[in-house]
Amino acid sequence: MALQADVTDSAAIRVLIEKTVARFGRIDVLINNAGHMVGRRATTEITDEFFDQVAYLNMRSVIVVCKEVVSYMHRQGGGSAVLYAASKGFVTGYIDAARPGNDGNPFL
Repeated sequence: MALQADVTDSAAIRVLIEKTVARFGRIDVLINNAGHMVGRRATTEITDEFFDQVAYLNMRSVIVVCKEVVSYMHRQGGGSAVLYAASKGFVTGYIDAARPGNDGNPFL
């Protein structure tokens, strides 16, 4: 079964839960690894809006999905959740990507 939802929208996640429970009867495991880089830009071209869009998606999705699915799991008597977030590696990835030569431009 493949489903699609806006992982930043609580109502959309509740619909996803309803469809999953209708098909499988319950939710025993949540693998929460949603996140996305909405595009790549040189350091000097990163706008506040671009940064906020990436941060919003990658942080809010973790909270929204956990809030809704874990609430359901509590009502059903249990379940397990595994969370993964590449955002924790942001600083290392940013440094690697911003090194001179990766895109033909110097860091600064």
